[in-house]
Formats: sequence, C-alpha cells, structure tokens
Amino acid sequence: MKGGTCALRMHLRATAWEDNLSLPWEELHFFDEEDEFSKGPEHYADLFRWGDDWPPPAVLGDVTPSYLYMPKVAARLRNLLPDARLVVMLRNPVDRALSHHNHDLAKGREVGRLRDRCEEELSSSPPESRWDLFRRGLYAAQLERLLRFFPREQLLVVASERYRRQPRP
Repeated sequence: MKGGTCALRMHLRATAWEDNLSLPWEELHFFDEEDEFSKGPEHYADLFRWGDDWPPPAVLGDVTPSYLYMPKVAARLRNLLPDARLVVMLRNPVDRALSHHNHDLAKGREVGRLRDRCEEELSSSPPESRWDLFRRGLYAAQLERLLRFFPREQLLVVASERYRRQPRP
C-alpha cells in the first residue's frame, strides 16, 4: 500500500491489449486473504478471463502490494505459480507509512494519531495484517522470505521514487 503500485498498474494497462496482458483493475488479495484463497486456483484463473469469445491472455498481472508483507503468500505463490516473475516496488519506509496513514484517514478509517499508532504497532507483535503501517516498511525480512521461495532471477526490485521519475525504461 502506498508504494506506487497504482501508477505501475496504470502504465501496464496502457499497453495491456497489445501485450496480451490480463490485469484486473483492483488488488485481488487472492494469496493473502483466506476467503479468497479458499476458493481455489480455478477462481483465481477466472479473475483474468476476458470472456468466452476471446483467447486466453498470454500474461497475467496481479498488482497486490500486501503480497510482499504477508508471510503465507510466498509459499502459496510458489505452489501455484512457480515460474512467476515478481516485481516488488519499495518506497522510502517513512514516506510509505505517512502516506498509508493519510490514506486511511481519507477513507474515514478510525486509526487514531500517527504517533500513537506507531508506538502501539512497534511495541507489540501481533500477526501481520494488511493494515499494518510501520512494519510493512521493514523490507529486508520480507525480501529474504520471498527469496527462500523464488530464485533471484524471477524477482525485480524497483525503487518507487525512481519509478516515479522514470516510469518506463
């Protein structure tokens, strides 16, 4: 969340048809939400279908930022999509947390003051949640976990700030 994935999705969608890429408009949360994952692989595949009269797409794109953070996702991805090529966008952790907090406030979520939220989250160790603000910026452990399941060659790490300056190669 708040790392530049909306911009990435927009750029990918701009050429999706000519690249034969199926890319849903929203975050899917298939691999990190139990109710979605329990629907099975066929449900996931259905999210990318263009319709009965169209050939299946050559490339599927799932832009869901919480996949990096949630511990169970890497193994699930590996089991279902072992050849997937993964793109991870990382933003300055402080900027990301502040943007995340402002996003929650703009959505009308009752999240309290930023400082209180920070102290509470960092002083406890509940299970990871998509709604975590600060721990999501501790990228080293998240990348190490991902690399236990996927070879480095299948992973592209992009600095969000650099992508904003130069979104296309």
